[in-house]
Amino acid sequence: MQPPPPHPKQLQRDLARSRLKVMTDKDREIASRCLIENIHRLPILRRLQPVAGFYPLLKQEPDLRPYWQSILDRGLPLIMPSGADNLEEISLWRVPHLDAFRPTQSGVMEPDPAQCQPIPFSEPKLIFVPGIAFNASGARLGRGKGYYDRLLPRLRQTTYRVGVFFSCQEIEDLYTEPHDAPLDLIITDQSIHLCSI
Repeated sequence: MQPPPPHPKQLQRDLARSRLKVMTDKDREIASRCLIENIHRLPILRRLQPVAGFYPLLKQEPDLRPYWQSILDRGLPLIMPSGADNLEEISLWRVPHLDAFRPTQSGVMEPDPAQCQPIPFSEPKLIFVPGIAFNASGARLGRGKGYYDRLLPRLRQTTYRVGVFFSCQEIEDLYTEPHDAPLDLIITDQSIHLCSI
C-alpha cells in the first residue's frame, strides 16, 4: 500500500525552507536590516505600546534584535514569549535587556525568569509574529507545532498582529485552516502589506 501524499502545508513548508536555505548569512543580514527600515517607515507601530517580539531562530527568521534594542533604548517595555518546548506553559515576560535569555532543551532562546517580569496576555498592544511562509492577504504558515496558534488567541482581540518575513517566504496560494490565526499587517525586506483578511 502506498503511503498517503504529503499534506499541502508540509509541501509549502518544504518549499519555503528550500528558499531560505539558499540565503547566505550576508543575505539575511541585509534583508533583516531592510525589514527594520520598513518597520520604521510606519509611525503607527511606534505608537502601539507595549510591543511583544521574538528571539530569532537564526538562518530561518529575520533578526530584529537591533529593533528590539531601539525599543529598550527609548525606555519602553519589550515583551517576549516563552513556552516553545511546552505549549501548555506559554507565557509572556518583560525583558530588561537582550542578554536576559536562556536556551530551552530544544535550543530556542526564551526569557530567563530570574531576570524577567511575568506579563499578562492582555498587556501587548502589538505583537510581531514570525513564520515559515505567508501571503499578501495575511495568511501565515507556522512551523507546525501550533505555538502562535495557541498564543495569539490569548491576546486581546485588539492586539495588532504584524507578520515579519523574508520576501522569499511568500507563497501566494498558501494553504490555511480555520484555526490558523490571520495577520493584520505583513512586513518583509521588500514590501509592506496591509492585509485584507
